[in-house]
Formats: sequence, structure tokens, C-alpha cells
Amino acid sequence: MNTMKLNPNKSKCILIGTSKKLKQQSSLNIYINETILENVDAHKLMGIYINKNLKWNVHISYIYNKMMSRIHLLKRLTFYLTYDMKKLFYNAYIMSVFDYCCPVWANESNSEISKVKNI
Repeated sequence: MNTMKLNPNKSKCILIGTSKKLKQQSSLNIYINETILENVDAHKLMGIYINKNLKWNVHISYIYNKMMSRIHLLKRLTFYLTYDMKKLFYNAYIMSVFDYCCPVWANESNSEISKVKNI
């Protein structure tokens, strides 16, 4: 038996459903040790942002910002690196962000994904 206890300060509550269903009930009241859990619209779970409608726009924006910051870092380092080192940096620090769980969020609308693909 697992004796691990939930920490109510670190736990979140998210109600997932269609927009129509979420209009009927917008939040849940879940208690752990007499502490109510915070209701959120989106939350990061194992490196992926999941929102209440199971849309990936929050996660794609996160990926876009993370990749852009790393590309900016590569631009700052470009004078100090050889071509092969730049390729290694790109594959290790930029493409790894894009590739992480790509099959999960890659079926999002083309307008959202085109932001990331254009990088």
C-alpha cells in the first residue's frame, strides 16, 4: 500500500469538458484535509500544459516562447561556435523542446502549429 500523502498546497483541480458543459458547472469544490483545492483553467503536467477544453493553444504558446528564447541564446553564441557546434546546440536545446510529446499536441489547428513550425 502506498502511504504517500497529497499536499493540498501543491495540488490543483481542473474540470475538463466542452465549452457548453463547462458553462453549466465552471468549478469543483474538492477538499484535502479540510483545504479546498485551487481551480485552474490550465495546468502543466509532466511537461505538457493541459487546459479545461483539451485544446493545446496554451502548450503551443509555451513551446513557442521557450524555443524563441533558446534561439535568441543561439544567436548570442553564434560568434563563439563552429557550424557543427551550432547544429548540436540546435538539436539538443531547440528541437528537443519541439519534439517532446509532439504526437499529443500535433493535431491542433494549423494556425496554432504554424507559429512553431515557422521558427
